[in-house]
Amino acid sequence: MKQHTALSIVCFLFASAIVLGALGAHALKETLTEAKLASFETAVRYQFYGTIGYAIMVLVGMVRPQWNYRWSQLLLLLGTLFFSGSIYVLVFTTTQALRQVMGPITPIGGLLMIAAWVLFFIHIQRNKVS
Repeated sequence: MKQHTALSIVCFLFASAIVLGALGAHALKETLTEAKLASFETAVRYQFYGTIGYAIMVLVGMVRPQWNYRWSQLLLLLGTLFFSGSIYVLVFTTTQALRQVMGPITPIGGLLMIAAWVLFFIHIQRNKVS
């Protein structure tokens, strides 16, 4: 992925996390149950975590352009979208069929995020970062 595109994705993810966090802190407090609000806040928090990590990977790639660790970036991006996105859907959906589909996507997103960091670690070890 081109650096311009990756940085644009970082900006979008940060901006949307801030908007969603503000929405949860203000507008949704009166609408959602405590449990759903807690889930929503978890989704926002992990969107921030994933975005910070993705930004780190993009910035490292700008410093070390010879590195090719696109799989780490892709896994982290997909993991963040699957994890947080599925929770957002679960918080707002009342359709049981959709809940059954989205429920298993959340842990898959978490596994993708873990795999991204393990792969990034392996890549760093192989390239002997100093």
